[in-house]
Amino acid sequence: MPAGKAFVEWDSDIITMPPENVDVIAASENIIYTVTITTTPDEDPITFDAEYGDIITADDLAEFEEYEGYTFNGWTINGKPAVLPYTVVGKTGIKGDFTINTWDLYFWANADDAEPILKVEDVEYGAAIHTYTPVAPVKEGHKFRFWDMEPITMEDYDMHFTAVWKTEEYTVV
Repeated sequence: MPAGKAFVEWDSDIITMPPENVDVIAASENIIYTVTITTTPDEDPITFDAEYGDIITADDLAEFEEYEGYTFNGWTINGKPAVLPYTVVGKTGIKGDFTINTWDLYFWANADDAEPILKVEDVEYGAAIHTYTPVAPVKEGHKFRFWDMEPITMEDYDMHFTAVWKTEEYTVV
């Protein structure tokens, strides 16, 4: 059988050998292999069937290269750096190499301050922000209420949070 072909049957109805030579040809079909594409750890793998000799190109994989919160670094095929286009010759595993993005958090006592009271660098996308909140700031004549923390997980950009204050009221007697 040629590479990539599987035997199906003989193309003859002969049951017993006749007295002369007979040509019998094997019928074959292309072998079907499973291709699995794995992207980020939080995404389910994508599988599809491909025939022996099918070509996988960079364009075929382009739609899988963008995931919010991650930077795409390249592909591996069957554990080796991908060389595209790739010809399917067996079961194929394609894996995307992604790095989770990191961004900075800024906490401000007041929106118009020149410097934040705390800057946290390299916070991973999706991390819980409350684990980074600073001690409540102090402001004369005001009581700290909370940080304006919406959303509560790290987005795919630098984030800024400002203290929310309540003006203290005094009764003069």
